[in-house]
Amino acid sequence: MSLALVSVEEYLRTTYKPNCEYLDGVLRQKPLPAWQHGFTQGRVGQVVNKCFPDFAAAGEVTVCILETRFLVPDVIVQRKSELQEPYPIRPVHLVIEILSPKTA
Repeated sequence: MSLALVSVEEYLRTTYKPNCEYLDGVLRQKPLPAWQHGFTQGRVGQVVNKCFPDFAAAGEVTVCILETRFLVPDVIVQRKSELQEPYPIRPVHLVIEILSPKTA
């Protein structure tokens, strides 16, 4: 089976629903989060933003880990003075992936 490769430029200009991660030209679809997953993701962001005033938490932000690898973690945390637009290309301070039980 052959995989259709996508360029970095095409990946970055396209909105995927659900989100897709990009690994060396191949798209990897992220599973749709269930309610509890989304609640936990939001709560983690609230706690970070309230308890650590020098940092900002955000969910579902595309992060460049290599020139041809982009991941979409559930939550990232970055020092406010180092926020990067439109997506981080330098390391962020914390990446949180929330694991959900598999549903049949």
